[in-house]
Amino acid sequence: MSANEFGDLFIECVEQTLTDLLGTKAREAVLDYLARQKRLTRGNIQDHPRELSILLDRTFGKAGITIERSIVRRLYATLEWEWKETSNFDFSSQVDEARARTMSQNSVRKA
Repeated sequence: MSANEFGDLFIECVEQTLTDLLGTKAREAVLDYLARQKRLTRGNIQDHPRELSILLDRTFGKAGITIERSIVRRLYATLEWEWKETSNFDFSSQVDEARARTMSQNSVRKA
């Protein structure tokens, strides 16, 4: 999987999760805020999971972590990987780990 493919998959998981949990209007508000205030767009949000995490935590409080876990759970399920929830969950680290894993699998396939 290429970096662009991972990015597309990640934003799709973010959008689907936000829609499922919050509805279309709230999803659009979150993504619009990221684009306007943080200059994070559909094309680069996967490179800044920490910014997304901060926004979710500030906006939704304790529910932010639930949203983050749901995004990661969906991402891993889409990739057909097992995801085990841990007490020291870190959204950004989980996204970075998934990205690295897809890139390493891509390298193995090319070899």
